[in-house]
Formats: sequence, structure tokens, C-alpha cells
Amino acid sequence: MQNFQWVGWIIQGVIALITLVAAIAAWRAANAAKQSAAESHRTAVSQVIAQVTNNYASNEMLHGMMRLRSWKDKYGDNFASEFYSKLNNKEEEAIILNEDRRRFSHHMNQIRLLFKRGVLEEDDVRELATCGKFSQVGFLLEVVKPLEEVINPDCDHSLFEFFDNLCKNSKSDINSS
Repeated sequence: MQNFQWVGWIIQGVIALITLVAAIAAWRAANAAKQSAAESHRTAVSQVIAQVTNNYASNEMLHGMMRLRSWKDKYGDNFASEFYSKLNNKEEEAIILNEDRRRFSHHMNQIRLLFKRGVLEEDDVRELATCGKFSQVGFLLEVVKPLEEVINPDCDHSLFEFFDNLCKNSKSDINSS
């Protein structure tokens, strides 16, 4: 009988050893899955950044920004009211400028939404939407914002506030916009 008792202990020991090996294998598989998910996330973020960058680098965006900047330079302080007047009269130039305004505004809003949804980190946003007078944020605030406001005085300012905070304030402040 005592011999059979040892067999039971041996079987229990083997079962415990198999359970331990299975647990280690499961832990390694979970770790590999975690690393794979992290790599997939990095790849997806890289693709999003490439798409946003390519949209900004397009000739269509460049020419649109050049037209908007030229319009602002041509009409000075009255550029927004002149734009609104000509847009209301359905003049072709103003219609094209409005398309340019929308394209750039949507580009910047896409960056903001990707950050708010956790797809982009703040450093990514800072690299995609540069700060300064002759930057994307400067263009948004100096050229696009007045045009948006003249079209709709009650427009949502969260886009402008977000990027203004990005360039002015600390890391924690942009999360509230």
C-alpha cells in the first residue's frame, strides 16, 4: 500500500510540474501577444502619421495655403470681410478659397481628433502641427480662424484653442481642449 502512496505523490508532482510548464508557456504567449499588439499599434500610428503628413504635403494643400496667404496679404486687415462678401456673391475666387480654408481646417481637426482619441501622443501632434508665426498653427490662427469666424461668428473655437494651448502651454493643458 505504501508503494502505491508514492505513485500518487509522483502523479501529483507530475501534474504540478505540467501545470507550472503550462503556466509559463501561457505567460510567454501572453507576453508575445502584448509585444505583437504594441508593434501593431506602432505600425498603425506610423501609417496615420504618414497619411496626415502626405495630406499636408500635397500640392493641393500647398496651393490652397498659398492662395489663402496671398488673399490675406492682398486685403490686409479686411481680408476676412472681403472673403465673406465675395463668398456671399458666389464669386469663383471666394468659392475656391473657401474650399482651401475647409481643407486646411479639416487637416488640423484630424490631428486634434486623433490626439483626443488616443491615437497620437502629444509629441506626435507637436511634430505634425508645428508652432510659430510661419507654422501650421500660425497659419490656422492668423488666416483660417478669421475666415471661419466671419462665416459663422458662433463657430466652435475648440480647434483654435487646442492648437493655441499646444503652442503656449504645458503638456497637461492641451488635454482639456
